[in-house]
Amino acid sequence: MAGAGELWEFFGDVPGAPGEIDWDQVERDLSIEFPADYKEFCSAYPALMVNDLLLVMHPCTDVVGAGYPEASNGILDMYRESRSARDYSVPYPLFPEPGGLLPWGYDRGGAYLFWKTEGEPENWTIVVNCRVKYCEHEMGFSDFLAGFLGDSVECPNLPQDFSDFGVSAAAAE
Repeated sequence: MAGAGELWEFFGDVPGAPGEIDWDQVERDLSIEFPADYKEFCSAYPALMVNDLLLVMHPCTDVVGAGYPEASNGILDMYRESRSARDYSVPYPLFPEPGGLLPWGYDRGGAYLFWKTEGEPENWTIVVNCRVKYCEHEMGFSDFLAGFLGDSVECPNLPQDFSDFGVSAAAAE
């Protein structure tokens, strides 16, 4: 499994890292147990914007649209409304339903990145949705992100050109 160390190759030092995070408190407050690789990532980095396109959410941020629970609840509410209005099929349960999708990122093109929360957090896999297309990846957060940014993981729901790779702390818009 990739970790924050492997992702460091892509991101380097990004200003605004939160430092020490009281994960027990965060997880109690949010009623979510996050995967260890995501916790390691969030302890090293703030909410990140990759190539001014892909946002990785963070549980300890004040940036609107980048944190838990506000951004994740907004995304889940949008999916629940779509499911109930039958605008399009949502073929997965939504968190906090058992095995439900829990968002961890999104891009400016309308794609959403989720964990499929089946089993223990270390076993959660990745689901990417863009409009009506869903792609499942049998890997965790760090493996997916490192593989995607390193071009070893293909995802037709996300843009693949990261040749002019850049990263910054997410900022309020």
